[in-house]
Amino acid sequence: MVFLSLQSTEINQTRVIFDREKTKEYRTEFNKPCDCQNCRNFYKHIENNTELTCFLSGFGIDYRCVEDVFSWDWGDDINCLVHHEGYYGVFGSIEGEDFDFEMYGVKISFQKGATVPTDRTGEFFWICIEGNFSYILDEERELPISFSQKIEKLKSIFGTKCDNWFRGEMGKLHNESFKHTDPDEFHDKELSLHDCVSDNVSLENGILRFNLPDGLWVTPCHKDSGLEKTVRTGPAAVEFTIGDPEDISVRLFTRHRWLWFRKTSVENIDLEHLISAVNSGKFTIEFIYQYRSCDGQLWVCAVHSRKKPYYRECQLFLPEVKATFLWNDLMPDREW
Repeated sequence: MVFLSLQSTEINQTRVIFDREKTKEYRTEFNKPCDCQNCRNFYKHIENNTELTCFLSGFGIDYRCVEDVFSWDWGDDINCLVHHEGYYGVFGSIEGEDFDFEMYGVKISFQKGATVPTDRTGEFFWICIEGNFSYILDEERELPISFSQKIEKLKSIFGTKCDNWFRGEMGKLHNESFKHTDPDEFHDKELSLHDCVSDNVSLENGILRFNLPDGLWVTPCHKDSGLEKTVRTGPAAVEFTIGDPEDISVRLFTRHRWLWFRKTSVENIDLEHLISAVNSGKFTIEFIYQYRSCDGQLWVCAVHSRKKPYYRECQLFLPEVKATFLWNDLMPDREW
């Protein structure tokens, strides 16, 4: 006799079917607890929220076993809030559309189609816990400093000499002959741009290039990896071979909140504006997810700025493009 472990519940008038035991037992490299400061701050807040941990436990979720935590700071000082979005996988299905609600002091969303790094197979969905949190760890806070911010700090100390050095180094990176030039089909399985940041962009001879001073991800599936884990590379780049630059669509989304009022405004900018904003240090662009269709590639990105709004979502649509991923050496001590 086979005993089914599926359970069901109704939330927001939507039926949710889930396998609590299978979810509870699922443990891989993708959802093992992360030791970075942002993730530990997220865990601490969830741990302190007993009603929320009880809610998650009902689905078989250990609050520390999250597949991805997406974080950004709402300012540039040690007292600013940090936005956390944690994605927990649950085996089962949602009979209806995605939905969300606010409870236990956070926003909780049930999603079928979130693109989150995982090796799950079969039917599953995501529970996302989202909110703006204070920093509560008993250790000094590490505020993120982008590559361009570091350069600006050096410029303030060393003046034009540093500015000339910076231009020379970026020129070397742009003209560098990389050891590895991997084609577009390598992305997702063997390479990933998830969470990779660019603060220098160029467009020459039909090639749109994003320099990645902090590298990109290489998985164990890559023939030149030789490792059993996904790790960062050294400085890298991604190049998109494009047709007419005017066909590229760039959309910026800004969230506005005041008391109970919430609104999202959309700004369409041209590619030249995007390149100028990144290269001038106005903001950096972080690749998050990629969606493919027969018409081209849609990249969902995050735009980070040192001035308000500190964070905006960016959608970059590249029609009929081919991508090439350029990198040199693996960094084994920088794991996913």
